[in-house]
Amino acid sequence: MPGPWLRPSFEKKGHVNVQANTGVLEELIDRFNTMLASVSADPRFAHVHYLDLRPTLWNDARYKQHWANELHPNERRFKLVTAAFANLIARL
Repeated sequence: MPGPWLRPSFEKKGHVNVQANTGVLEELIDRFNTMLASVSADPRFAHVHYLDLRPTLWNDARYKQHWANELHPNERRFKLVTAAFANLIARL
């Protein structure tokens, strides 16, 4: 899979610290997940189901075992994401 995807944009804006950039993205992903979870918890949206995929796609020392590049999971992780959706749908 081609890439990098995010790094050039960060660097173009002068954000060259990979660790800091990773922290910003983690914060955005966490906030987005919090928002999604709150929507699915609202009784008006009982038909909405929240699926937290963060435990499936790790961002630690095992990074290269899970990601094809900094934006896309590798084939094995995509299969785990697919399985998580399939399991949720089966439970419904």
